[in-house]
Parts: sequence; structure tokens; C-alpha cells
Amino acid sequence: STHILKIDIERLPDSTRTEHFCMTLARRIGLDAARTKIRIFNDRPVLFVTRFDRAYAQTSDGVRVTRLHQEDFCQATGINPDLKYEKQGGPDLSTMFAMTKKAATVPARDIPKLLGFVMFNFLIGNPDAHAKNYSLIYRQNPKSVQTTISPLYDVNNGAAFRDCFKSQRPRLAQSIGGEFDPTELNWSHWETQARAIGSSPTALRKTLLTMAKKLQDAIAPLREELRNTDADSPRLDLIVEDVTQRCESWVGKLGDKL
Repeated sequence: STHILKIDIERLPDSTRTEHFCMTLARRIGLDAARTKIRIFNDRPVLFVTRFDRAYAQTSDGVRVTRLHQEDFCQATGINPDLKYEKQGGPDLSTMFAMTKKAATVPARDIPKLLGFVMFNFLIGNPDAHAKNYSLIYRQNPKSVQTTISPLYDVNNGAAFRDCFKSQRPRLAQSIGGEFDPTELNWSHWETQARAIGSSPTALRKTLLTMAKKLQDAIAPLREELRNTDADSPRLDLIVEDVTQRCESWVGKLGDKL
């Protein structure tokens, strides 16, 4: 297959459209994210996700599609996938970055890439960024296997579905600097996390600030672009409000530290 087809998650109406919005937003700010589109079948929105664990080659018979080996970070670290959340015993960020340093063909390229994904998941308000939602891709070359961080995938926003629950407890699937509550997170937690994964706190701060500003600039125009299309949903306005507030807060927190 060349695509994954997804329908709305049970009890989360328009989750296909909110995921498409978040994934498109990631690409708009320059992240390597899976490509998505919304199509309507029998009055139901369907999310088409272009598979990135595939290779394409032109042959005399047409295009040949072959599968690339992919491992999420539960598989890569030998953790039962039922324990994908850190609080359940799943991999934490330090474990994922240590595995990337060990496995990636070019760690200097893939460690910043993975860190960018972690930052985006935080700023977008994704409560489900667990270890199975980050992966390694293996590409077989004639002389070697090239291992890289896969594109970003399975990103959504929790605030868009507040009306679907009696209450919603703010939480992160993986802690940042030991903190699971995103409302309690401050710069000291990011600084602690940076040191734990061997990254420069100064560089991380600049990257997080830059990403927050990019999201501020990109989110409202994207929302207007999707209005009155098959990808439109009132829940997109909730995402814009939530992400804008978070980015404004962090630009304020980080701006005076540079």
C-alpha cells in the first residue's frame, strides 16, 4: 500500500480534520512530516496519509513500491508496546535520544530533528506523543543500511476535544525535565531535559523560541485557507486559540532569556 486511510476516532468527532490541520501546520513551519489530505466518502471525512515507509522505483512495468523497515521507539528499545507511555514504564526522552545517537547514521542531523518533533508536539498541545509515535527508518543501500528518524506522524491537539470529556487533565505522554503537567512546565524543565540528552540549553532555547514564533505566524493563515473546504471544522478554531495562547506564553518566557 502507498497510503494509510483513517476515519474519525470513536467519540472524537473530526479527529481526522484536526490531525490533518496539525500535520499541515508542521510542514508549513519546515518540519519533515507525513503528507496528509482529507477526502469525503459517504459523507464521512477520511484522512489519507502518504506512507513514508515506502520506496518507489521506476521500472519497465511501471512504478515498483517496496517496503522500508521501520521501528518505533518501543520496538527499537525492546519495550512492550502496551507500555508506550513513560508513566507505564515506556521509553522516556533520554532513552529515545540515546538510541538515536547509537542507531542513526548521522546523529548530528537526526538528534536536532527529533528534538524539533518533541518541541512541536509540546507547542501544538499533543497529549499523545508517546514512544510509538516516533520512529526510525532503515534504508538498504548497496553497501550499507542508512538509519534516520522518520517523518513526524500521528499529531493532534487535545484542547479541540474538551467537550468530549467530563474533565480533561493536562498531561504529557513523556515528561520534559521530569514534569508531566504542561501547565506547570517552565524553562528550568527544558534546561534539565537539554542537559539530560546532551544538548546545549542555549541552542534548545533559541530553537523553541523560533518555533513558537513560526507557529504564531503560520497558524491563523492556515486556518483561513482550510475554511469552507472538506478539511474545515469548528474544532480548528479551538486549536488556533490553544496553540496561539501557548506560543504567546512561551515567547514571553523565553524572550527575556536570550
